[in-house]
Amino acid sequence: MRRAIRLAGLAMLCALGVAAFDVGWRVANKNPVHPTTATDVKRSVPRAAPQSETVMAIGGSVAYGWVDPHGGGYLKRAFATLSQKAKRNYVFDNKAIIGANSTQLNITLYKGRYTGWLNTVKPQVVVISWGLLNDCYPKTPFATFDATIHHEIAAALRQKAVVLMVTPPVTKASYTQYLTLEPKYVNSEVYVADSFNSPNVVVFDVFNQMKAYLAEHHLSYVPYEFGGWHPNAKGHELAGSLLEQDIWLHYGDGPIHFVEPSQTAQKSQGAGAVPPGSPAAGSSGAAKGGAQS
Repeated sequence: MRRAIRLAGLAMLCALGVAAFDVGWRVANKNPVHPTTATDVKRSVPRAAPQSETVMAIGGSVAYGWVDPHGGGYLKRAFATLSQKAKRNYVFDNKAIIGANSTQLNITLYKGRYTGWLNTVKPQVVVISWGLLNDCYPKTPFATFDATIHHEIAAALRQKAVVLMVTPPVTKASYTQYLTLEPKYVNSEVYVADSFNSPNVVVFDVFNQMKAYLAEHHLSYVPYEFGGWHPNAKGHELAGSLLEQDIWLHYGDGPIHFVEPSQTAQKSQGAGAVPPGSPAAGSSGAAKGGAQS
């Protein structure tokens, strides 16, 4: 009996010795022991990959990112920063074309490709951001301008994409050549967007917000512009920062997702009236609900 007890004790000591050797060997070889606590198990689970949303932008040379070769323009800058802050990845597909204005969406430079892009890219978000100076110069009739903006928004909504109407950064022309005319086009496109009365159409008024920022900080437009009609890289950076902050305040960390309208909202949206051929009074706020060549 005593011999059996001694053998059992010896076996137990051997087992403990083997276990101690195994732990020591793992530590010496930097091979961690399997997690044994809830905290350890939690730490071993890999972080979920960020969700992805496709953002398609249309506009002219400023939306394209002209004179901002490294940052890619204010729109790309804004969504790049949002991708870093939010738990999602915004895939930015820039369809802006240098020299285009709003009325060229179905002719000349755009050659009617907008609807095709909506079908092939299938964006969750469409950013409409015309520079407006290419409308100021030929004095695009407001009836034509408004009808085109209305068409652009309606086509995106039919594809169940959220529309962000983003007014353009300021330039030298905003303070000189087109001091009074450019704001009329800004107000008109904001009016058209608001006429949809839809949670899926949001206005971000970078134009008036950037003007207010420069005035509040007693800054001239000169350090932020290039060649009269475009912002420089510094101007793109400021405009992109203002836009990113506005989008973050509106959507936060959540997705920019399409809200299915009720029957009443559908009727209202379908009847979204195109305003008469004159510039309507618009908003100077940073965001409501919230374009340069």
